[in-house]
Amino acid sequence: MAFCEGQEAENHWLWAGATIGIQGCILTPLLLWTISHFGLNDAYLLVAVTSIFGVVVPNLSALSTKVILPIFLTSLLVHVTIILGTLATSL
Repeated sequence: MAFCEGQEAENHWLWAGATIGIQGCILTPLLLWTISHFGLNDAYLLVAVTSIFGVVVPNLSALSTKVILPIFLTSLLVHVTIILGTLATSL
């Protein structure tokens, strides 16, 4: 949390843009491809959409990096877990 507070003054908008960019351009397409390619059920899609909105809404609300970064890291963990878990069980 000290890191997040230290980033608030200097790099707030950098972190906001980076989290939306990484979420929208890398994580979401990979997760949606995994869901559609491997035929996962709708529960995975619900988890994906919830975690996507969990990152986008705080950024659009201009909340502090103390809120944005932990939410983004949680979303990153969810996305990576679903993708790697699906790849590990299908190979």
